[in-house]
Amino acid sequence: MFTRMLTGLAAAIAAAAFFTVAAAAEADAVRESQDRAAIEGLEWRYVHAIDTLDADAYVETFTPDGQIGTGARAAKGTAALRGIVAFLKQDAAERNKGRTLPIELYHIMTNSYIEFEDRDHARVHYYWMALYTTPRAPPQQGGHERPPDEAMKQPTVAEAGRGLDHVVRVNGQWLIQLRDVWSRD
Repeated sequence: MFTRMLTGLAAAIAAAAFFTVAAAAEADAVRESQDRAAIEGLEWRYVHAIDTLDADAYVETFTPDGQIGTGARAAKGTAALRGIVAFLKQDAAERNKGRTLPIELYHIMTNSYIEFEDRDHARVHYYWMALYTTPRAPPQQGGHERPPDEAMKQPTVAEAGRGLDHVVRVNGQWLIQLRDVWSRD
């Protein structure tokens, strides 16, 4: 009888351990899925902020010591990141001087892959393009009709490359610590 009790107790302990391990693995999978979604949202907020020239939103995607680029020309810290947006605003104003419809800037990220280093650090690998769009008149023959105040946008690729972002969780929020848009990795 004592042997059966020990066997039953051992089986119960083994079952409890199995279910504990399974529950932990499921919790890790759920957390990683939520983290992937949060990092994808971070990357979208970054692109939207730079394309709309919103300095506050742009800076908010980085850690306080965050940087874009590497080497001597890297922009590091809040003031330097704001400087990037200020430069792009000035560049856009000069480019669009005298135009009724503006030339717009669009950043496109594609083929991204998120690689977790640990629970609070990840690397985002991606390809990117920066496009300028020049308004042009829509064709006059049939087809898709646009509102009269909207011209078609002719894209021109300004730059393209392969990027690698190092992102970290800070106070529960994923932020860019380093954005290397000329990555060789």
